[in-house]
Amino acid sequence: MIREVTGIETIRMLYLQLLYRCNFACLHCFHGERLQHADAFTVGEAAGLLTLMRDEYGTEAVTLLGGEPFVYRELPEVVRYAKEELGLRVEICTNGYPRSKASVRPTTPSAGPADSPAPSTPCARPATSGSLPVRR
Repeated sequence: MIREVTGIETIRMLYLQLLYRCNFACLHCFHGERLQHADAFTVGEAAGLLTLMRDEYGTEAVTLLGGEPFVYRELPEVVRYAKEELGLRVEICTNGYPRSKASVRPTTPSAGPADSPAPSTPCARPATSGSLPVRR
């Protein structure tokens, strides 16, 4: 459908917002009140979208986003599917809080690590955002 509406043939990088939950309540966060919602992709929905994007649009990489992706319990399954089943490069955009950093590399023994954790700079460097993150 994207191709028919826009004429775009290839989408090499997909940004996939897995959920609207976070372990912080930063005043500067663009998600705002949406972080109060329990909306999240199921593993099946995420896998279906990743498969469609790779097969139909040549997607080679995915950046997994949230709120905070490491509060998404099924993150290891999504990473494993993207890497092992689809051969995608995987990045995870995280606020880098130590609870999250502990699970950045060993997502699961079978999934292996994400290719690249990508700290969200406003949360990682509060001086640049004008406000300190507030832990939930």
